Amino acid sequence: MVNANSLRDDQAAGLRRLFGHQDARTVAFMAAEPCGLGALLARTAYVLAAGGREVILVDERVGSASLISAFGATPGQEVYDVLLGDCSLDRALIPVAPLIRLLGAHRAASALVPGEDGPGNALPSMFQRLTCEADFVLVDALSRRDAVVSAVSRQARHWVVATPARPESVTRAYALIKRIAREQGRTRFHLTVTGARRPEDARAIFGNMRQVAADHLGVDLKALPMEMDHLAGSLLNDMKAEARTAPPDRQGRAAAGLELLHSMV
Repeated sequence: MVNANSLRDDQAAGLRRLFGHQDARTVAFMAAEPCGLGALLARTAYVLAAGGREVILVDERVGSASLISAFGATPGQEVYDVLLGDCSLDRALIPVAPLIRLLGAHRAASALVPGEDGPGNALPSMFQRLTCEADFVLVDALSRRDAVVSAVSRQARHWVVATPARPESVTRAYALIKRIAREQGRTRFHLTVTGARRPEDARAIFGNMRQVAADHLGVDLKALPMEMDHLAGSLLNDMKAEARTAPPDRQGRAAAGLELLHSMV
């Protein structure tokens, strides 16, 4: 038997996606070394979803370190297949929990050369579509020795570098920021410090790195602090949203459904 309240909630959520949210955020997370980033993003997604926010996790990794593995999902078609026209974006999105969907992107992150003509030309419009599907689009970026940020991750407005609180790890994180800044012209980053024993330790690490990055790299570094074991509060409060509208195919239907949406919420 179908639960009427559940059905109404599903209809309301679908209509919200139809109209587009006003506070979408696209964020790419990267690290110079393994630091439990996938698990951190999974916890963050759960907390955001518990607060009624829709989340799409874009997974550039494969194997045990991937978000697909963390959620126990079965790998399927991904970003590269969508770009080649082999499947729709809706088919590539994998529901893994209420209000949370996964989108595999390992092949696209590995094969597409940033700035090169080809299938990657469609990435901006794909990400625009994603921002009309969810409140947050969070990319777990592939770690590369050459520090090149993938064509997929480059679609995110915000870039976050995560680092453990160990001195040698902080040094590697700074080196990553330095290389990206010099080779790819990026001048704005966020920094997340994981595994700090006390909040003041994380603040001290951030303060030191922010000063050095400003003085030597001309980089504007902002903090993205941990709350308990997630980043949900910081993402909601410390990052600017994207300006967006519903795609043309949704705009006409949005007006027709507005009264129905109001009757459900």
